[in-house]
Amino acid sequence: MGKEPSVLIMVSVEAEKEALMAAAEARDSWNIQVGGVGAAPMSAQTALLLAERDYDLVISAGIAGAFPDKAWLGDIVAASEIIAADMGAETEEGFAPLEKLGLGPTHFTTEKTYTPELLQKLVEQRVSAVEAPVLSVSTVTGTQATVNQRAFLYEDAAAEAMEGYGVAVAASYFNVPVMELRAISNEVGPRDRDAWDIPGALRSLRSAVLILQEVISS
Repeated sequence: MGKEPSVLIMVSVEAEKEALMAAAEARDSWNIQVGGVGAAPMSAQTALLLAERDYDLVISAGIAGAFPDKAWLGDIVAASEIIAADMGAETEEGFAPLEKLGLGPTHFTTEKTYTPELLQKLVEQRVSAVEAPVLSVSTVTGTQATVNQRAFLYEDAAAEAMEGYGVAVAASYFNVPVMELRAISNEVGPRDRDAWDIPGALRSLRSAVLILQEVISS
């Protein structure tokens, strides 16, 4: 049996790390670290950790909001793409991403990862999951107008968070494959905290990461 891959999981807050500690304790080659909220601190912290040690895979993990009818509370979204959704410029014709301005990239694909195997295993264990683009934003969506705009620009996106792009940028500099795993705690749009289920999302996230460990170890 070959050496087990070393994995760095970056989360934004302590509650997410605590939910995943069982995964860290189960594998010496897995490291779970808090990088902070937002792409900038997350990218800096991820880069520092990648400079200290070689990793075979970097994962941005945490809870997220879902776009209507794309995912539901407690679902797992495995990113097919990690997209900086609001990085670009406003123009008379509408929003222009960095690529259109010749200043990209804002899209990172999650190639050379365990996503297909993970999704199959999640289905086998009756965990609801979908593979779709995940948006990284600087300001969390809080109005229906913004929901409509982002759904129009990124019609296949299933979830929105704040840190995946930062992790992906850091991973790209070190040529390390990147994944993003998000557990849905709420629907994007006008904030209704009474409708959120953060504990349930954290439980789903823990289950998904433990299942991913099985996939990687098999």
